[in-house]
Amino acid sequence: MEEIKKQALLRALAMLKAAGCKYIVVDPDDAQHVEGDLKLAPPEPERGRKHKTHRPHGALVNYYKPLIENMQVSDYVQVPFGVFENEKNELAGAISAWCATHWGPKTAMTHVTETAVEILRLA
Repeated sequence: MEEIKKQALLRALAMLKAAGCKYIVVDPDDAQHVEGDLKLAPPEPERGRKHKTHRPHGALVNYYKPLIENMQVSDYVQVPFGVFENEKNELAGAISAWCATHWGPKTAMTHVTETAVEILRLA
């Protein structure tokens, strides 16, 4: 660590200590500076979706959209899993999101069966 950064760190630590703070500071060299009885929390797990496959962008929507885009109120449609057999929940989630975005929230019901995602348009 550069000397000026060390000086800034030492100054900051002195201010925290003078203010009566408890702290744990991990510097760029991974050295810990601890005041009080605190313990370093474990790192948070990474967030976000982990894609199981490497399908082209838009593959899901291009598959189900032609089957559901013209649904009217009280229409019922089954979208078979087809090539998305191993991604049943992703397909159902994408369909639910599309319905809520295009028709409004709570305007459609979806249900995952053994072979397909069922959609019932409510409003």
